[in-house]
Amino acid sequence: MKKIRTDDNAHEILYVVKREMKERGIERPTFSDVIRWMYHESHKN
Repeated sequence: MKKIRTDDNAHEILYVVKREMKERGIERPTFSDVIRWMYHESHKN
C-alpha cells in the first residue's frame, strides 16, 4: 500500500474535518470519507 505523506498543516486540516464529520453523525470516517467531504464542500455554490 502506498503511503501518503502530509505536513503538519495538512494533517491538522484532516483532523478538523474528521472531527466535524463526527459532530454531524458519521462515527468513524475514513480518510476517503474526509477527502470526499472536503471535495463536496469546496464545490458548493
